[in-house]
Amino acid sequence: MRHLLSVAAIAGLTTFNFACTPQTASNADDSFLGLVLGAGTVASTRTGDGSTATDSSVAGLSEAAGRVVGHGVFRMIDLGPGHAGERWTLANSGPGFFSRFVVVLFDADYDLLIREVLSGSVVLEHLFRRDTDHVYLGVMSAASSPGGDFAYSVHRAQADVPSPAAQTVWLNFAAGQNVSVHGRSGISFAAFDGAMLGERYIGQTTAIKASIVQAMREDYAPYNVTIITSDEREPPEPPYSVLHFGGDDSGLLGLADNVDRYNRNPSQNAVVYIRTFANYSVMELEPAEMGQMVGNVASHELGHLLGLYHTRDPSDVMDSTGSAWELATNQRFGRTPLEPSVFLTGMENTRRMLEQTVGLNTAFVTLAEPAGKLELTSKALLRSFVHDEIRLGCGTCLALDD
Repeated sequence: MRHLLSVAAIAGLTTFNFACTPQTASNADDSFLGLVLGAGTVASTRTGDGSTATDSSVAGLSEAAGRVVGHGVFRMIDLGPGHAGERWTLANSGPGFFSRFVVVLFDADYDLLIREVLSGSVVLEHLFRRDTDHVYLGVMSAASSPGGDFAYSVHRAQADVPSPAAQTVWLNFAAGQNVSVHGRSGISFAAFDGAMLGERYIGQTTAIKASIVQAMREDYAPYNVTIITSDEREPPEPPYSVLHFGGDDSGLLGLADNVDRYNRNPSQNAVVYIRTFANYSVMELEPAEMGQMVGNVASHELGHLLGLYHTRDPSDVMDSTGSAWELATNQRFGRTPLEPSVFLTGMENTRRMLEQTVGLNTAFVTLAEPAGKLELTSKALLRSFVHDEIRLGCGTCLALDD
C-alpha cells in the first residue's frame, strides 16, 4: 500500500510528503553481514546498533537461541545448509513465548526466503525451492515489542517442491460496489475517468488507461502473469486476482489484501485509489507520465499479492523510499535492499521470487529494459528541485506486524 502522510508548501508549490510505515528500527547495518561459517564455528555477528554478539553456528542446528532488546538491533544465526524439498518449521521452544519477534530466513546470498512474526504458538514454515549452502536466521523485535530472549526449535521434513503457478489478473476500470480490501469496510466508486486525476486530465481517460496497462504489462512480461482489463472482457474464470482503479483515501495511494509469499491464494484483491492521485496535479505530468505513476502503484500492489515485500531502491517496483518524481518513471523488478521495517538487513530478490512463484514467460527473450522507456519530460525535470520534498511510500505493510 502506498500512502500519503502529510501536506506542505514548498517553494510556492503544494507538495506531498510520503513515507512508509513509521520506522521502529533505525541505524541499521546496511552492509552484508559477511558470515561464512563452517560447522561448529563461532561467529561474531553484527547487530543493527554496531555492537557484536556471539552465536554458535553448527550445520543442521536444531535449536537457535539468543537475545534481542530494543529496536534497531538484530541477530543473525547460521543454521547450516538448506536443500530443495526440505520443509523447515521454526517454533517457540522456551524464553520469549509471549514476546513478538520478526523472524526471517535468508539464503547464502542474504536474499529473503520467508518472514513471519513469531509469538506464542505461531510458527514459521518454509519449503525450500532450491539448495543453499547457508540458511541464516534473522531475529529482531517486532514494532510493538521490546524484545528479550528467544529460542526456536528447527524441524526439518521432506516434501515435494511446488511448481510455479501462472497468475491471471483482471484490472477493473469499471465501477465498483462494496469492494473490500485488506479487511477494510467496502467502498463503492464510479468508473475510471481521467478527470478524477485533475482538470489537466479531462478527456485523457483512454490515453491514461493505456499507459497504466502498458506499464504493468512491461513489468510482468518476463513472468507467467496474464493481465487483462475490464475494457477488454468480463472477469475470467477463477482463480484470478483483481486490481480495482477507483475511490480515494485521505492517506493512501493503494492497498492490497496482504503480502502473500509464494502466492498461496491466487484470488485476492487490491485497490489503487485513483482520486488520491489528484494530489499530484501540481507536478503537471503529461497523461502518459501520470499513467506510468498509477501503473507503478498498481504493479507494486500486485507484487504484494504475489508475495513481495518493500525494498529501498527507487528504481525497484517494490520500493517505498523514493520520490514522486521517481514514481512517475519506469520502475523494474530487481535485487535490492529490504526496507528496514521488513528487516534491518538483507535483500529482496524480486525476480527470483517471481520466477519461483509464477514462473518465467518462455516467450519473453530477455529481462533487459524494454524499448521506448518512458522518461519524464523536460518540463518535469526542470522542477526536480522539489525531488526530495515529494515522497512516496506504501502501506500494504502499514503496521505490518500489528
